[in-house]
Amino acid sequence: MAIKWSLDVTYAICDCHSTGSYKKDEDMPKRTLSQALEAAKAKVMRLEEKRRKDETRQKIVVGGWAISRALKSAEFAKVVLSELRAEEFREQDRTLLEAFCERLQEIA
Repeated sequence: MAIKWSLDVTYAICDCHSTGSYKKDEDMPKRTLSQALEAAKAKVMRLEEKRRKDETRQKIVVGGWAISRALKSAEFAKVVLSELRAEEFREQDRTLLEAFCERLQEIA
C-alpha cells in the first residue's frame, strides 16, 4: 500500500508574535505547505542579505577608522603599512593603495 503525500495540506498561521494574542483557527489565514516553505525561504534570503549589508557596513566603518587613525599616528601608520606590504592584493587594488601607502610612509 503506497502512501500519497499532498502539498495541499493546509495549516493555520498564528499571529500571536505581533499581537500578543492567539486567534481562533477559523480567524487565521490558511496557507499551503508550499506557500509556507516559500515564505520561509524568502525570509532566510532577506536575513542573509541584511547580514551581508551589515558586514559590508562594518568593513567601511572600521576601514574609515583605521585610515583616519593611521594618518594621525606614526606608530599606527607603521603597523598599517607593514600589514599592507605583507598582504597580496589584486593588481587593481595594489594600484589603488599605492598613493595611500606613500602617504603612510611619509607619516611613519
